Parts: sequence; structure tokens; C-alpha cells
Amino acid sequence: MPLGVGPIGSYLIINHEQAFKIMFQIASAINYLHSLNILHGDINPNNVVLMNLNVQNPIARVIDFGFLRKLDVDQYCTCHNQTYCFSGPEIHQHQPHTFSADIGSYQRC
Repeated sequence: MPLGVGPIGSYLIINHEQAFKIMFQIASAINYLHSLNILHGDINPNNVVLMNLNVQNPIARVIDFGFLRKLDVDQYCTCHNQTYCFSGPEIHQHQPHTFSADIGSYQRC
């Protein structure tokens, strides 16, 4: 894999178009993982790397698959290893969770 320029949290997003392109790439990556029944388990700004600094055509990649879980369609995950500040409410409540935990990741701290 090529070397990226750094985590997305380290860079200022210049405009809405750039933000949309980056968010679309992140959502596409998560959608692809979920289509394979894979839960990433730790979506946060340190696990999204910018591959270039091109404002017109940014390239973002989801990395760090250390908490990855392969789930069957009707299976739940009971792991709670995610980065606390960026985990969804089901993680904070120590409830079993599924793919929605990747989508519900947001900053709480």
C-alpha cells in the first residue's frame, strides 16, 4: 500500500466539495466491508488516512483493521475495544452491536 500523508484529523478540510468527496470515500469503504459481513470496529479520524493533499481530488483510505470482526447476518458483536470518544451509543452502554456501530461512530468527548 502506498504511504499516505497522514490521518484526516491532522488536516483542515478546505470546502464542502472536498469534505463530500472524503466522506463519500469513507462511506464507500465501510459499505464494502459491510457487504462482506465485516465490522471494522474502530472508525475514527486516526484510522482514515489522506493519500494526497490535492484539494480538487482528495483520496482517503480507511486503515487499522485490528478490531475487525466477521459477523454472520444475524450475529452480534460483544467486543467493546473501540476508541471510546468515537464509538456509538451501543458501545458506551455495553450492549451487543452489529454493523450500525461503524456508522454510528462519532465524537463524544
